[in-house]
Amino acid sequence: MCNESSPVSETEGCNFDIDGYLKSAGCDRSTDYGFKENKPCVVLKMNKLYGFEPIPYDSEADIKADLNSDEKFRYYSFAPGNVGVSCDGQNAVDAMYLRDITFFPTNGYDKKFFPYLNQVGYRSPIILAKFEDIEKGSTVQVRCMLWAKNIDSTDGKEKRGTVHFEFYIGLE
Repeated sequence: MCNESSPVSETEGCNFDIDGYLKSAGCDRSTDYGFKENKPCVVLKMNKLYGFEPIPYDSEADIKADLNSDEKFRYYSFAPGNVGVSCDGQNAVDAMYLRDITFFPTNGYDKKFFPYLNQVGYRSPIILAKFEDIEKGSTVQVRCMLWAKNIDSTDGKEKRGTVHFEFYIGLE
């Protein structure tokens, strides 16, 4: 297992306690992964890209300076030196239904997980996004984006570094 003073090696990958993440976020089986409380949880996982080493932003201001007019940075998980992630409604109507999102961990994808070199025991890093107060009876489209200087999420149709999903929160 690696840590800040001993990052990923060429032979052993970083690991983490996924059950601990779920429990600390209130996103485990006992809460039906947040859905019982109208606070659904989504696991965001980065794909394994062999040899990829992200170039992190130094500050939130640096990220915001690179935003296009259609990109949002309202709810995010970021710390300088790590890969950031943000989520928001796909459009203005969807954004109205998202009142708050809490991320676990709150500091983005830790740089200790990179690069992926097919190490034994490697797990792709995850972040839990807990949607705190979705309006009942609504279908919400969500777009999440990764933030690093060498991840271009504005590359046309490819939309690298982004994920889109939607969910429906019933009335009962």
